[in-house]
Formats: sequence, structure tokens, C-alpha cells
Amino acid sequence: SAALAALAGAWYLRHALTQRLALMLDRMARVPSIRWWLACTALGLALRLGWVLAVDSQPSSDGATYLGLARGLLAGHGYSAGGTLAYWPPGYPLFLLPWLEVLESDRVAVVVSNLVLFVITMLGVRALARQTGDAGVERLALLLLALWPNLIAQIVTPEKEQLLVALFPWVLCTAMAAIGAGRLPSAAAWAVVCGLVMGAANLVQPAFVLFPVALVTFWALTTRRI
Repeated sequence: SAALAALAGAWYLRHALTQRLALMLDRMARVPSIRWWLACTALGLALRLGWVLAVDSQPSSDGATYLGLARGLLAGHGYSAGGTLAYWPPGYPLFLLPWLEVLESDRVAVVVSNLVLFVITMLGVRALARQTGDAGVERLALLLLALWPNLIAQIVTPEKEQLLVALFPWVLCTAMAAIGAGRLPSAAAWAVVCGLVMGAANLVQPAFVLFPVALVTFWALTTRRI
């Protein structure tokens, strides 16, 4: 009932809300792009480091399994958990391997790798927003990403979603670059890059194998008169 009330209120106030949002985006757009990106990235890093210092979280459930699989690979064991060989996708454990090799502490390796993924995600969202929207959209997207609560809370846990979120904007960026390239060699090159990034994402989350359907649909709607 609360959600329905909020939805009804948003619909009733939609004109005022859109005007205020447009004004806010216009003010955000006045800030230079690189300065806004640096400020939002610094804010996001500060919030995440603050969470690291305030919360002593231990891996559990899926996160503990992924960390255990990565540790097993590092020790030279086979890739298996509970007698299963194919149930857990290998993308995230493979990503963790070099971090665990260089940083011996599990917690430090997870936190540092997640902080790097956050910066990569910020770069990807900035690139995607510059392709699809105006300056205000770019600024708002970066601010929301820096403040998104569950992404902040997951900074101390080994969760595959952090890696998937980092890859997803780059899938869309490379797909849009392929669609808009015009010439076949350039379009083919971008399509190959897109396929490689999608392949990496599919190793992290197998359900991502369905996403090319969305890209083909987008291509058809933007390049063909239907």
C-alpha cells in the first residue's frame, strides 16, 4: 500500500517533479564533466572506505563459496564445490585469483578488488551516459552510482554482482559503438570487443547468455524501419 501511495503521489506531482529534475540536471551540467566524475568517484570511494572501517563483515553463502573456489584454484586444486563441477560459474573466482595471489589477506584482496571495480564501473557509466544522454543525465547517473546503498555495503564481501555491474556498462558501450560505426571493418571490430566483454560477463552470470536478444532488438529498432 505504501508503494502504491508513493506511485500515485509521483503520478499526481509528475509535472512539478519533472520540472525540478530538469532544473537540477541543468545545474549539474554546468560542472565540467571530468571534475564531476572525479568528485563522484572520490565521494564513492570515501563512502566505501568508511563502510570498510565501520563494518567487520565475513563472507557467507555464495560469497564464501566463490572465495573458497578461488582459494582452491590458487592452491592447485580442481574447480569443484560440494562434489559439483559446473554448478558455480567460474568468472568471479578467476577474477579473484590475481588479487589473492598479490594480497594474502582475503579481506584486503576483496576490498581492493571491489574498489578497483567501482572505479571501472564509474568510467563505464560515464562513457555510456555520454553516448546516450545529455550532460545532466551523465552527472545524475554518476551520482546515483556513487551513493547506491547495496553497492556500498557489498564492498567488504566477495560478491559476483560487483564484477557484473562493472562489465555491464562496457557491454552496452561497445554494442552501441558497433551499431553506430557505419563502416563494416570498424563495426566488426567493435562487435568482437562487445562479444568478448559479453563472454566475460557470461562466465560471471550464466543468465547473461540471453542478453544478446536485447542487443539485437535494440539494433533492429534503431537501424531498421519497422
